[in-house]
Formats: sequence, structure tokens, C-alpha cells
Amino acid sequence: MVVITDAATEKLKSLMERDHMNAVRLSIIKTNCMGGKGHSYRMGYESMRKEGDDVSENNGITVYVDSESSPLLKGAQLDFVVTLNSHGFKVNNPNAKSKCHCGKHDIFE
Repeated sequence: MVVITDAATEKLKSLMERDHMNAVRLSIIKTNCMGGKGHSYRMGYESMRKEGDDVSENNGITVYVDSESSPLLKGAQLDFVVTLNSHGFKVNNPNAKSKCHCGKHDIFE
């Protein structure tokens, strides 16, 4: 389902160990960008699977994805990037057709 890069794995394992968590949830949410066509990614800790979740394990990290987000995240890559101006997790998603005008949200339609 979602591929986790080595950089993201290292960062996630460090955070999860510190916070005593064992899984993460990755989902896609609609934004108001482009008249509601924009989508953003949400990631957080999760303690248990919910009904309908797809579950994958990658590099020792369990990822839960809800059934609505699952088709849009198939084949996506979760990375951790460090640049001169910022750092954080980034989703590289081959299912996105384009970016919105602000460049922050993926468009799937």
C-alpha cells in the first residue's frame, strides 16, 4: 500500500518509541482549495485498527488507512525531507493528477 522510505522509517521509529506508540494512521482530507478539489494528507498515531481499515506494514511500521483514502494512497510513498527552510513528512503520490495553484494540495480528479 504505502511505501515508507528509510528516512521516514528512521524518524517515525524514533518518534513512536519516544511516545510509546505502535502504529500510524495516514488519510486524505478534502480542502477548500480549487473549489474543494484539493486534498491534503493527515498523519497521526493510532492505537488500534478501525473497521474497514486497510493495514500495511513497511519497514516495521504499521500503517492504518481508512477505506476512502485507501484507493488514493495505493502506491504512495511516505518520506521525511530536510531542506534549508523546513523539514517534515511528505507524501509522494503517483495517483495525484496535479497540484492546486498554491502548490500545497494534490488534485485527484
